[in-house]
Amino acid sequence: MKTRQGFVSNSSSSSYILSTPSGLNEVEVTLKVNLDTSFWSIRFANLHDWTKHIEKEYGYREFRDIEAICENDEWTKEIYDKGKKALENGQDVVWLCPASDSDNPVDRLFYEDPTALIEAIERLGCVVLINGH
Repeated sequence: MKTRQGFVSNSSSSSYILSTPSGLNEVEVTLKVNLDTSFWSIRFANLHDWTKHIEKEYGYREFRDIEAICENDEWTKEIYDKGKKALENGQDVVWLCPASDSDNPVDRLFYEDPTALIEAIERLGCVVLINGH
């Protein structure tokens, strides 16, 4: 009879055997998340690219240039102005879109509850311009 030495797990699950202080049932986990690759995201480093993106995504019919779009849509104007201010202050604007149907578990996690991601971003001194959740 063969005896397996070491840790055993099958391919469809992970197993852990722990020794914990009595009553410990919660652990804080820290994740390092790459904002450019962990989600569907677009990074803007200049005002020209930011403006063109807003015009492309929010322009319609006769409202195709940024001035007309902002005059006719307060929500888009708010987004545009906040991004413009950040870019003029030398910051990047990163548009993150976590998705519930992603194959990426980090993506799904932050779609369901973005609180931890937003708090981590804010602790680094970053500003959440729009929380669309």
